[in-house]
Amino acid sequence: MATFAYTPDYGYSGSRTPRVVSMKFGDGYEQRAADGLHADLAQRRLTFRYRDDTEADAIEQFFADHGGHTAFDWTPPGGAPGQYVCRSWSRRQEYAGLSTIDCEFEEVVA
Repeated sequence: MATFAYTPDYGYSGSRTPRVVSMKFGDGYEQRAADGLHADLAQRRLTFRYRDDTEADAIEQFFADHGGHTAFDWTPPGGAPGQYVCRSWSRRQEYAGLSTIDCEFEEVVA
C-alpha cells in the first residue's frame, strides 16, 4: 500500500460523525447503537499552501492515481497512522509557480 508522505499546513481540521442506528418508541424512549464495528472514522480537511508546481503536481498525481477509491497509508501530524482515501481535491494557482491544494481525507478500514 502506498504512503502519502507530504505534510499539510498546520491548522487542518478534522471531524467525526459516528454512524448510529436508533429506534424511537412511542413513550419517548429511544435505543441507540453503533452501526457496525468501525462506526466512528475520521474525516480531515487538509491544505497544502503555496507549494511549488513540482510538489503540487506530485500531490495531485498521487490523488489521481488512487482515484478516490484506493486506500493509502497516512499519519496525521501528531496522530496515529491509518488508512485513508481522498475522494475530492481542488487546486488554486496562487502565483506563478505556486499552488494551493485543498482536499479531504476519509479514514477507511480496508
